[in-house]
Amino acid sequence: MNRTECQTLRDSLVWRDAQVLGTLAGLSFIALVVTVGNTLVVAAVFNSSKLRSPTNTFIVSLAVSDLMVGVAVLPFSATWEVFKVCRRTKHTLYLIPSITLSADEKSFWSLGQISSNETKKRYLFLTFNC
Repeated sequence: MNRTECQTLRDSLVWRDAQVLGTLAGLSFIALVVTVGNTLVVAAVFNSSKLRSPTNTFIVSLAVSDLMVGVAVLPFSATWEVFKVCRRTKHTLYLIPSITLSADEKSFWSLGQISSNETKKRYLFLTFNC
């Protein structure tokens, strides 16, 4: 996208359109909640020694990957959703999809580890306490 195309796009935007403002406010709110919530999870486990367990390690891993989505992926997808344009440069062409894929993959692996860890705990509890 060259300078004149950017200027044309900037001039064509209607900032007083209720749909544009509503969509932008909603997506910004979601990105903010994702970022703040996952930061609080990481801070709680970091500051409290009682929360440091193997299961909570996996939960922190999940929170970090969701934090990466909230910081690195949601702003670009919000830009695409509101303005219907995404600045495609050599770096963002490969960077944004790779961050999205790695964060999603990390989330899936963390959820799998959390569920297998909890299942193993319950199985061992039922086996040795009956």
